[in-house]
Amino acid sequence: MGVQAREGREGQQKIAALERSLQQVLADFDAERQMLLQNSGQQLAEAQAESNSLKRLIKCALLQMMLVQAIHLCISLFAADTPGTGVAGMARGHFQSDQMKVDRIEMRKTDCFGKTRLVPHVPSSS
Repeated sequence: MGVQAREGREGQQKIAALERSLQQVLADFDAERQMLLQNSGQQLAEAQAESNSLKRLIKCALLQMMLVQAIHLCISLFAADTPGTGVAGMARGHFQSDQMKVDRIEMRKTDCFGKTRLVPHVPSSS
């Protein structure tokens, strides 16, 4: 019986060693999984911040494009209503005609970068 008892103890020791090894592998796997989850969460947050920043830049560019189009329209209307002045006359401030007088009212506008600037306001001719 001494041989069987010794083999039983050796078998129990091998089982215990394998259980400890398996527990270590599971602990390492869980630690790596947690690290990957944390890293992916940080990468997702960075990507969302970058996306929001790009959306703000696109919105600002669109607003600037709309302002340029509005200025172009105003210049076109003034050039058509003011004979003989042309663009050079408009640059000097000759914006008056018989049909329309432009009040030089300035409105404060804040752009997407937080800068406040004065934008000319042209009242509608009704």
